[in-house]
Amino acid sequence: MNKVVSDLFCKAKGRVSLVSTVGLRDLSEKAERRFEYSVGFVMAATLFFMLNRGKVPYHKDGGCLMDEDYDRTKIVLGLVKPVLCQECRKKSKAGPIKIVEALLRHLDRYPRADKVLEPLDAGGRDAARHHGLGASAGR
Repeated sequence: MNKVVSDLFCKAKGRVSLVSTVGLRDLSEKAERRFEYSVGFVMAATLFFMLNRGKVPYHKDGGCLMDEDYDRTKIVLGLVKPVLCQECRKKSKAGPIKIVEALLRHLDRYPRADKVLEPLDAGGRDAARHHGLGASAGR
């Protein structure tokens, strides 16, 4: 893998990859996902590509982790429900599939954007409620 390979969210060459988050915050909102989730999704795609040493290429958009996303808005399909298509599974080694599936399962449990609206305090509690401020605090 000596040439630079990319979709519109990442570039990879050899053992180096670069992830772009340009526009990802807005696309995360459309998918009702948190921005952090979406960054993890893009990183999972890059990791999968690199673990397979480029033998599982990015392809036409259809909601798969390995979509090209040349139309950046198409990533929303994958953000809504992360999947690894059957074609990618056939081309991949077993190890990378297990790693990325575990990562996708973990990411899919990350709270949806509409479920976590208040910042958490250091103890992981909803800061407003922990300090006795109800949902209507400040209104």
